[in-house]
Amino acid sequence: MATQHYDLEEQEQMARLKAFWAKWGTPLSAMAAALALSYAGWTGWNAWQNTKAQEAAALYATFDQALQADQPERWQRVLQDMTDVANRATLTELARLSGAQRVAQADPAQAQQYLEQASANAPTTELQALAKLRLASLQIAQGQAQAGLDTLQWDWPEAFAGLVADRRGDALQALSRHDEAVQAYQLALDKLSVEQPYRQLVIVKLQALGASPKQGS
Repeated sequence: MATQHYDLEEQEQMARLKAFWAKWGTPLSAMAAALALSYAGWTGWNAWQNTKAQEAAALYATFDQALQADQPERWQRVLQDMTDVANRATLTELARLSGAQRVAQADPAQAQQYLEQASANAPTTELQALAKLRLASLQIAQGQAQAGLDTLQWDWPEAFAGLVADRRGDALQALSRHDEAVQAYQLALDKLSVEQPYRQLVIVKLQALGASPKQGS
């Protein structure tokens, strides 16, 4: 009797399963297929990203060799290849920063282009901040103080607060806004760690404007 009861119960369960599958089988199959495709796509995307990263790493090694060997035509060509292969990769943006630094004196327009590209495409906030800070510095040095101030209008990470204030002081001084420049340099002193040697340069800038650092700075 127990066996017969078990068989009947099993048959009922099978009947319910058949009814459930008849109603929901097609949607569930479609959902499973979609999930499988999604997983495959995600896996494929990761594989593609890894391949691009490897290509960028190989190109960066070539770029760095050409840069160290002072072969501008070669490293600029490799940098363009890096842009084509992995435009937003960290190594590509680091290469742009290095390239900008190398050509800043001889070709500031090219340096500015590299820095603008890096600030627009950097994959991390820190790298983007570094590119923007260097861009503002270049603009101020090239007599584009207002453009430098505009570049500095950004939501900066706290770690950059001191250097950003210092650059603002440079731009404001160039625009003959001396009182504001003093305030900016004072803020830079407040934000920069006392262990940072760069503080001494900020103090010199304040003194050149006839101001003295506040007590405790």
